[in-house]
Amino acid sequence: MYKVYMHRNLKDGKVYIGCTSQNLSKRFQRGCGYEKCTRFYEAIKADGWDAFDHMVLADGMTQDEAMAMEETLVDVFRATDPQYGYNMRRGGYHNTPVPEVGQHISAAKMGHEVSEATRAKLREYGKRPVLQMTRDGQPLQVFSSLTEAAKAVNAKKTNIYAVCAGRKPTCRNYRWSYYQEVV
Repeated sequence: MYKVYMHRNLKDGKVYIGCTSQNLSKRFQRGCGYEKCTRFYEAIKADGWDAFDHMVLADGMTQDEAMAMEETLVDVFRATDPQYGYNMRRGGYHNTPVPEVGQHISAAKMGHEVSEATRAKLREYGKRPVLQMTRDGQPLQVFSSLTEAAKAVNAKKTNIYAVCAGRKPTCRNYRWSYYQEVV
């Protein structure tokens, strides 16, 4: 069962809204559980964990209910606006980041040069044939690329790639591998 919670800074009223199925003390870790949300984590370091009111807004919810409520509350409280809150993402299933997250990623990649040889290799790598198999290894179909395979089974190509690379056992209940034509 899921909970939706809010942390409110007693000094300035800014909020952080989240949802979790974890035990709250394990999720919160007296503020250490928020290192990746830099806005909130910086406020915790500056003001201290006890400078926040910690409230459970709803409990005993399904994941879908909690995600919908989280997204709605992030919007209602304007929690992604630094003037009103600390959230760095919209919450819920539409967990898109705020613009400053994208700017941070972009800045980190600035000046990163990729050679033409590497670009060509990456273009060809994505065109490798992929074999779709049943869970017990029976061949089903060969696709010309990860993209084509992903579209056919309505999956993300990164998940099929993870199976091909041996990091996941299945994707969409199928096994996958790169196809090698026998000549």
